[in-house]
Amino acid sequence: AQASEALYSLQSLFWNHTAVILVNCYGNRDSAITCFKNAYNVLFHADCATMKDLIPVCVNLADAYRLKGDASNSSRYYRRALALADSLHVTDENLSIYSGLGQVYSDIENYRDANEYFARAEQIINNDTTHEIDTYSRYHFYVSNGNNLYFQKRYADALKSFKSASEIADALDSRESRFIADVN
Repeated sequence: AQASEALYSLQSLFWNHTAVILVNCYGNRDSAITCFKNAYNVLFHADCATMKDLIPVCVNLADAYRLKGDASNSSRYYRRALALADSLHVTDENLSIYSGLGQVYSDIENYRDANEYFARAEQIINNDTTHEIDTYSRYHFYVSNGNNLYFQKRYADALKSFKSASEIADALDSRESRFIADVN
């Protein structure tokens, strides 16, 4: 049983990493979605011990669908990740899930729900007294929430969020992150 679980995990890692390369290096979202689905299917049919590994795969699938402009499937996989996280009592991905759902709702101009999910994400950041949340996740939250606020014409609030992203971008030592923060 342990050997098959390890095999499932390895297969899922292969498909997941292949998808990340396809979307980040080549911008090939359709092929990435296929690979993420393969990772999902491998884990879904595996033993229950690997079910928690489905959560980040669902988040990646949701992100890929969102980047493709498919709000319905994006929301579906964020919600699936959230349901898995809730049922397994895993909170590691909640910031990504809430921020992602906030982005989806902002994309479809449902700002009431977008604000609700961004507020949940912000609460996670504010409660992170041990600094367990990685720097990029914080940066991504502030950029995404800033865009959400900007689209609502809440310019002063958006500026505060973008300034937070700008401060964090310095710590990332990433020209692209710095550029995005400065443009916003």
